[in-house]
Amino acid sequence: LGLLFEANKAVIGYFYDRRDNLKGERSYGIQPTYADRVGGGFNIFQKDLFSSQSRLTLSLSAGLKRRQRYQLRMERLSLFGGALLSDFLVGYQLLSNESFFGIGPDSREEDKSGFAHRQVTAEMSQHAMLSKRIGFHFVAGIDSNTILESKDDDIQGIAERNLPGLTDRIEMGRLQIVVSRDSRDRSVNPSKGSDATLMAGLFHDLDDQFKFWSFSADLQQHIHLFYNRILTLRLAGEAIRPLADGDIPFYYLSELGRQEIIRGFSRGRFRDRDMVLASAEYHYPVWRRANAMLFLDVGQVAHNIFSDISPGDLELGYGGGIQIWGKKKLITTFFAGKSRDELRFYFLLNQP
Repeated sequence: LGLLFEANKAVIGYFYDRRDNLKGERSYGIQPTYADRVGGGFNIFQKDLFSSQSRLTLSLSAGLKRRQRYQLRMERLSLFGGALLSDFLVGYQLLSNESFFGIGPDSREEDKSGFAHRQVTAEMSQHAMLSKRIGFHFVAGIDSNTILESKDDDIQGIAERNLPGLTDRIEMGRLQIVVSRDSRDRSVNPSKGSDATLMAGLFHDLDDQFKFWSFSADLQQHIHLFYNRILTLRLAGEAIRPLADGDIPFYYLSELGRQEIIRGFSRGRFRDRDMVLASAEYHYPVWRRANAMLFLDVGQVAHNIFSDISPGDLELGYGGGIQIWGKKKLITTFFAGKSRDELRFYFLLNQP
């Protein structure tokens, strides 16, 4: 904990000396970025380039073991007199040290194998507000996926496993519909209100081998307790099913182990068709734009969450950390998560 707070004190000092970044007032600039999965880099952005509220961002990130991500994103481009807002994204990423432990809640840590996932993405989305609080989003995209040998020589390779999706390349088209409702008092560091998202997706590869649908729901409720102490409760779930005689690539399965789902486990620690998650976070201010937090995550994967869920298969993660907020977004997060497997540290800087 001492190391955690000393590191965040240095980060707070860095941003305090650069308050323009916190206020979000500049129309263009360069921001440093970092994410555990893709390493460190920069966001180069320009606001109001083609229309009011639009933002063009070039993101460049690289890390150890040849991890890398490059993205060009145009956000909130106004069309049809402002009735629709459009986003466009093209990107490339190489996740060079991903992990696979097995499928199902009984996967074992000692069965770990590694792989690299190379993906090229093109995506377009349309946004419209149905009311003051309810938004509608339509997303169309195509992802070119290639599974390669892991860049980590210390981990057993995945090539010998009989898994769907270990082919040379899969061109996956997707259509997704998202409905969201936001009643938070503010979009950044809310103190009350709720945020709910429902998403349905249809996925189909160009060779007609992989085809499936997915449905996910995510609900967060923010409760003001006292003296700016906030309790955030979250309930989320996802279900994925094949279509007709189609299959599901293993890396599209639901999973537990990302920093936003059961913190404290390795990425991809548990995978299956379905996932359910509940979490609680307690936030309290330690600075004008910084909160400390404590969290508890509970979740499970299952072949069918409606019939296979079992209290004995629930996984638990807990920990704490610090979040630093800007005027319009979360700037940095640094926290530690503990699970039955290990203690993991997470650091995010200027991530969307």
